[in-house]
Amino acid sequence: MKFLGVLLLIVVISTVRACYLVYFPVCGTDGKTYRNDCYLKIASNAADLIGLDPIQIKFYGTCEKGPSRPIFTLPPTASTTPKP
Repeated sequence: MKFLGVLLLIVVISTVRACYLVYFPVCGTDGKTYRNDCYLKIASNAADLIGLDPIQIKFYGTCEKGPSRPIFTLPPTASTTPKP
């Protein structure tokens, strides 16, 4: 078990060095805010290594504040005003 912990630490440290430092927060499906999508991907890989579900982007922005932009947009629709 100790070996797995050391291996996990090595993987995380080596991957973090490759992430960019731009602060563009994302909220993960685990309810945690990550600095950017790269850091979330590291956490997801670490979770996968220990047998947990992968973490995905729930929305862009901090988990506490909510989405900073729409996750998706709907196409415009025809007018729904009934005609007499």
